[in-house]
Amino acid sequence: MAEITQRRVGELVQKTVDDPKYITEAPERVFFVKCRPQGADIIDIVQSEKRVFIGYPPWRRGAQYDPASMTSCVVDLGSAAECWKEEVHPYHQAMKTNHKFASSVKKGWIVVIPRPGDGVCWLAEIADSFELIDNPPWRERYFQFRRQQGLDCTDEASHAGDIIQSWRFSTLVVVPFGRVPRWISYRLLSRPTIGEIYGFPELGLHAHATLSRFIHGIPDPPITDTDDLHEIERRLLTFVSPSALEHLCVALQQLEHPDEMWWHIGGSGDGGADGLGYTHDWIQTGLLQCKWHFAGGLLSEFFGAPSSNTKRLLASLIHGHVEQDVQSAEFWGREQIAVLVKKHAKNLPMARSLRIVS
Repeated sequence: MAEITQRRVGELVQKTVDDPKYITEAPERVFFVKCRPQGADIIDIVQSEKRVFIGYPPWRRGAQYDPASMTSCVVDLGSAAECWKEEVHPYHQAMKTNHKFASSVKKGWIVVIPRPGDGVCWLAEIADSFELIDNPPWRERYFQFRRQQGLDCTDEASHAGDIIQSWRFSTLVVVPFGRVPRWISYRLLSRPTIGEIYGFPELGLHAHATLSRFIHGIPDPPITDTDDLHEIERRLLTFVSPSALEHLCVALQQLEHPDEMWWHIGGSGDGGADGLGYTHDWIQTGLLQCKWHFAGGLLSEFFGAPSSNTKRLLASLIHGHVEQDVQSAEFWGREQIAVLVKKHAKNLPMARSLRIVS
């Protein structure tokens, strides 16, 4: 598989910018790995060894731990037979996910290592296929890191197995976490320790092309005034965070219902109310809940049985199919939000920030 050169990346990004329906044919994809084995931050080892690591080693059934010959006691998921699960004990569901990535990730893929607490993301291009390291020279250094970070080291085999399943990478680049588009960073904040990052090709948003631009130092395209609905959707996905979505939808509700009073409520313990609407004599008129990512389903199941005649609204930027099966509930998807942002652009501060005009 040929690596994408800087020129190729530039062409890819330019096509994406010029044609929102352009779908990349590049086979390279993007995945993230947390690289925090059992609570340890091993970014220093990642940098020095130019490797990313995954945990949950599939120990061979009945094998004895041998630190100098890890391949004798751990199944190599990169070349495992179809019946590999039968060789493993104990089995963990995460091993199935690891096997998927070990057998599919190839040279040219981009890996993202998020460190939101440090305000950064590390990006790298994978240089080789998955590798199971037999006797890693960084093992003692890893245990030193664990001790320095006040973490347990008593189960040596358990911890040693966390630093032998890896991919080697070439260039490692650090970018500010806030610069990473929201449609990518929301995946980095999810619970899984490894996962693939998908784009939105129908909107011209391609994960590999976007992150390749950072790796190869290609400047972001300028943001100019737009009234194109597809471009508005792209900007919402790129710049609007979950909390910003709540404020945006409260503002849109206020502009849609100028005779009401809409307030942002969202926060810890909000009980599912991100926004509330009232008449001028404090009779509740509406309840707003925002989900940056919503799997989809019936609105009646999401909201439950109504406790009053209050209109309920669910808003989401990324969502599956939503069935609006009750009159007392309404759904705003990404397309509807884009239409409303364009409609109220003159009176919406966020529209000005996103250079959206009506």
